[in-house]
Amino acid sequence: MGSLGEEEAVLRQRDWTREALCAAGFRYYQPRKRLVMVRELGSARTVRTADGPLHARPGDMLCFRPDEQSRAHPDDHEHWPVRRDLFEKNYRHWDEVLPDLADLPVFFQAGCSAWYKHGGVWARRLATRQLIQSLESAAPVQVAAGQWLLIGSAGEPWHMDDAAFRSRYREPGDAPGPT
Repeated sequence: MGSLGEEEAVLRQRDWTREALCAAGFRYYQPRKRLVMVRELGSARTVRTADGPLHARPGDMLCFRPDEQSRAHPDDHEHWPVRRDLFEKNYRHWDEVLPDLADLPVFFQAGCSAWYKHGGVWARRLATRQLIQSLESAAPVQVAAGQWLLIGSAGEPWHMDDAAFRSRYREPGDAPGPT
């Protein structure tokens, strides 16, 4: 594989060192504490997202972002799959009073429980487009300039738009990221 800046190179999951991430322009971001409703998948499923289809396997965790709008089904909310081992490493049980959201009962009826993401990510905003292969994508996807490229705790790449990134992650402080 070529350098990160080459558009034709596909960025895939790999072992990263802190030094390599910093040298490639990544910074470490802690998540904002946000309620996520989660249930385990019993069968394989394709999850339709704004960024395209993601493939989930039995045992993966399906995460939902509840919001102020009341909807009939959890799938009507923003949702995404997370591989079980990564979920266990990066999420914790919700430890506060649940917010007063009208459709929380819909999530509980669907077998969900309350969690939040506590694990941070390495990220950088793309100056040029980049091909990436996320764990849940069937094939590499072209990520446009201006999107955020994120590297998770297992070296897995994924992306999100600027508004979503800023709503989910805090600007880095003076403290360095994990080693």
